[in-house]
Amino acid sequence: MKCKILLFNVIFLMYLVNSTVSDGQSFSISVPDGAIARFPQGATVYTVIFSPDGKLLASGDDDNTVILWDVANQTEQEIFTEHTKPVYSVAFSPDGTLLASASIDRYVILRHVFPKGRRVTRLRHDRPELGRDGWVESVAFSPDGKLLASGGGDQEDFVVLWDIHQKRDIGTFSGHERLVESVSFSPNGRLLASAARDNTIKLWDVSGQRLRKILSGHSSVVHAVTFSPDGETLASSSRDNTIKLWKVSSGENLITHKIKIENSLDPYAEAITFSPDGKLLAFACVDYTVRLWNVSDRSETATLTGHHGGVTSVAFSPDGRTLASGSRDRTVLLWDLSYFRFQPQLQDIIPPEIVIHSPMKRTVQSPLREIPVEVNVTDDSRIADVRINGREPSVSERDVFGKTVPLNQGKNEIRITATDIHGNMGTHLFTIVRDDLDPIPPKIVIHSPTSRTASVTTEQFSIEGSVIGGSGIVDVWVDNVKVEVSEVGEFAATILLNFGENEFYVIATDTDGNIDRNVLNIYREDTEGPKIQIISPAHTTSRGLRRINPLPESVPVSGIVTDPSGVAEVRVNGEEVEVKEDKFERTVPLEYGNNLIRVTATDIPGNSTFEELTIFRPQPPVPLPDPPVPYPPVPIGMNYALLFAVNTYDHWDNLRFPLVDAIKVKQDLENIYGFQVELIDNPTAEEVIDGLNRYAQKEYDPEDQLLIFFAGHGYFDEGFKIGHLVARDTQRPNNSGSLLSHLSHSYLRDIIDRMSCEHVFLVMDTCYSGTFDERLAMRGEEEDVSLDFTQADVTRVSTYTTRWYLTSGAKEQVPDDSLFIRAFLKALRSEGGRDNVLTIEEILTYLEGIRDPTPCFDEFGRNDPGSDFLFIREFEKKYE
Repeated sequence: MKCKILLFNVIFLMYLVNSTVSDGQSFSISVPDGAIARFPQGATVYTVIFSPDGKLLASGDDDNTVILWDVANQTEQEIFTEHTKPVYSVAFSPDGTLLASASIDRYVILRHVFPKGRRVTRLRHDRPELGRDGWVESVAFSPDGKLLASGGGDQEDFVVLWDIHQKRDIGTFSGHERLVESVSFSPNGRLLASAARDNTIKLWDVSGQRLRKILSGHSSVVHAVTFSPDGETLASSSRDNTIKLWKVSSGENLITHKIKIENSLDPYAEAITFSPDGKLLAFACVDYTVRLWNVSDRSETATLTGHHGGVTSVAFSPDGRTLASGSRDRTVLLWDLSYFRFQPQLQDIIPPEIVIHSPMKRTVQSPLREIPVEVNVTDDSRIADVRINGREPSVSERDVFGKTVPLNQGKNEIRITATDIHGNMGTHLFTIVRDDLDPIPPKIVIHSPTSRTASVTTEQFSIEGSVIGGSGIVDVWVDNVKVEVSEVGEFAATILLNFGENEFYVIATDTDGNIDRNVLNIYREDTEGPKIQIISPAHTTSRGLRRINPLPESVPVSGIVTDPSGVAEVRVNGEEVEVKEDKFERTVPLEYGNNLIRVTATDIPGNSTFEELTIFRPQPPVPLPDPPVPYPPVPIGMNYALLFAVNTYDHWDNLRFPLVDAIKVKQDLENIYGFQVELIDNPTAEEVIDGLNRYAQKEYDPEDQLLIFFAGHGYFDEGFKIGHLVARDTQRPNNSGSLLSHLSHSYLRDIIDRMSCEHVFLVMDTCYSGTFDERLAMRGEEEDVSLDFTQADVTRVSTYTTRWYLTSGAKEQVPDDSLFIRAFLKALRSEGGRDNVLTIEEILTYLEGIRDPTPCFDEFGRNDPGSDFLFIREFEKKYE
């Protein structure tokens, strides 16, 4: 695999020589001013980080790959390909032995940078059976290296806390309403900061696993958070184009720095980081630049240019002299900060010195199975931490540290790391060779279960076995837990099972260091259905009959349903209901007399349970005549709707919600108002034009109405000052021949205005849709519309020509998950209110209060004063 990637990088460099970027600028592979080197990653780089000793740089990319770079030699040292989807975050443990990576494949992977060859650990971030679902965006080690935090999510957004030694999760922090983008530990390890797409930052108490503070102030997605080296300040970056500094102790917003806008781009920062001395803050900006900000005088001191795509990640070297940046141009740049007249003001930037006292010989003979290692460590300041092969040694005398290290047959790498109080790390590597050992490993025999794959229904599972052969058994581990071994080599262990697949390792080592491994796959079946607790109606007689008084026509039935495997479906009287946080509710209509209500719940494996209750609704004592009901208005013409929705694009980023939204609009128009609806999903530009032409050539009666709806991407051409809709095959505006696939707003205005239908209403949920109106302005004075429409009003309005538009925003981008379409659907589902007629003015009342973006509406073309577009409820059909 490494050869393939190296070959790809060579091809990639040859490609870059002759390539151009999207804005027409030539892409140069030369190193820009102030840079030391450019590493060709071969795919979009999402994350970079230096090792604690500054000798290695790790990067993660869109090709599911993590690469370790040798900083001094500027070469690839190792490539990891365990992930199956893009890698968004990487982090070194404080001692530099572990490298964690986070991916949208829903896993955090822990791998040993030293010693090499150990088994990779995969931590499953999402656990649907525990209510955790979604991918991983960010990882961070605690300062002591004992904990790891991972942040991400999807519909349920959360941070998971992991115990590194036990390789298991020990806590979940929930509370963000949208995806968690970034996590960061404070320097003392007591606090964890998380930033999310719900525009907030949360500070968590790590030991107490509780929320301490919520920092609000950003008006858009918060992409990154990072603590200052002294732990007193927290920095955050947001899509609202600002950087904020917060006082950690009080949560006070100390300063808001607005990133300047150039070349009509919004240069928000996707990543930020403090320099080791806390004097600088580096921003990774989407306008292809890295910016250095002086924290003390609060000003930008330098702009680093040389990338040819948005910059996604930045990291300072431990000595503060070098900055690494990763970009969507598929390269990593190393910058010499002295070129920009910045010298780190660290009290001590020299790492501790390590001198080996013993062993003096680097080759040992049998029967030695272990060897004492003693080192002398000196530093100008105080030593904070020393590790020998990742383990804490004892101190025999001042500055002399010792640890007995086990030896395996063959080569044994010994790694000593020493860190001073300023975070400077020194490392020393050497190899000890052990010869003349028994090469035959022990053999593990599993007596129970008899097969390496088993299926059970209990939570606890027993494993029994024995170890034979080898040169004396030292240790047996079952599921990372050491177990006792009898004199004849027998062992037993009890493990706890999760529902579904459970993979366990049984590992045995002998006195010569030889290892045998067995893998067991145990599947725990879930044979019990969910537990149902009905909360309301609450009052029950001795017969189990629930009596409702007074006499409602319906009653809300609510309750709680739980299942360890996850609840797949809940139905009340056969109708499926939504379950949120284990709770459900549905309003059930009641007949006079006894009403049997049945609640059925099914879990993910397919097990079902039910609860029944009977509700008695007594007859009213004296029936009263119903008051006269005025005859509601009815449509006097045909109602048509042409809907376009694009989720999938050939040249643009795919969206999630347009087609879902359009289907909901279609159902409401048909079920409530009797529209004849045509939905064209994922159309090309030619299919959009063909659809509009068909409805332009259609024959209409004077009273007929036509609704045209478009949901998807949109963009604004600054050169011609024209907005456009984006069809499935619409090319980017800088591509040759791209105009052939563009759908300009001016074209839409012209073709819609010329349609023979007298009543047309255009609704657009796209970016820059407000530029359909060249004035980009809302209407001046509103016309008064009667609250109660009569049949005469319907007839009167039908005599005026209607040309109105309604858009989800002005000259701006709009989100994929649209508040505008939610409000529009809510208006349709009002069924026209008490007069059963929904007007444009009434729709606008549902859109009040929506900001950023703000919806726009106005008339266009040959619209007549007093016109309107009427949605009249059809009583023959029932809305569900």
